[in-house]
Amino acid sequence: MGQFANMIHEASERLFAPFATQAVWRAAEKQEGFSGVWAAVEQSGFLDLLCTEGEEAGELGAAAFRLIRNAGRVLLPAPLGETVVARAILSEARLTAPGGPLALSQERAAYGRHVKAGVVADGASIKLMTVSGVKTTDMNAAAEPRDDLIWTASGEAKSDWSAERIAAALAAIRAAQLAGAIERVLTLTVDYARTRKQFGKPIGQFQAIQQQLAVLAGQSASASVAAEHALRRW
Repeated sequence: MGQFANMIHEASERLFAPFATQAVWRAAEKQEGFSGVWAAVEQSGFLDLLCTEGEEAGELGAAAFRLIRNAGRVLLPAPLGETVVARAILSEARLTAPGGPLALSQERAAYGRHVKAGVVADGASIKLMTVSGVKTTDMNAAAEPRDDLIWTASGEAKSDWSAERIAAALAAIRAAQLAGAIERVLTLTVDYARTRKQFGKPIGQFQAIQQQLAVLAGQSASASVAAEHALRRW
């Protein structure tokens, strides 16, 4: 891990730690508390991570992976990854990014009901879209909002970002979030194996349990390597 990526990792862990509570998750399931979470994210400066000057693309990708993975670890109820990528796309195209969360798709946009703008590829151009409403609301399997938006173009510029590249970025964002969630599952499972006792000793001392923990650790490591590789290729 490079120095810059390590700095982002440590800073984002501290930022997200207060949101790793059942109160935050329950509020999110009721569609409450979004503004407080987003205010903390916006004030952090992380949203312009991929616009950082003086860092190699690979290092920026590694830093973005650690930021999004840490968000996944705490189930952060906000479209962090989408906004980071959207702001980078707009910066490259010399378009001014509006404040607030951004979408990378019109259909099933993450937390679309809170989004006021988005980015879409149109041939060799990128368009900044202004959201005027929500067509339909829905949830994914994790009870996260996935909404269809009503929007119109408010800016356009030439760009290397194609629709396929944006779709790949969305997939990489999900992979990083999943890697963080799996890592969290591993941490909780190991902690439980250390404290839960059976026959007078922690169950983590039993060979069968150790084997399963080793399998889970391998799966967690594989998920992280795959997601980081995808994000480095942006």
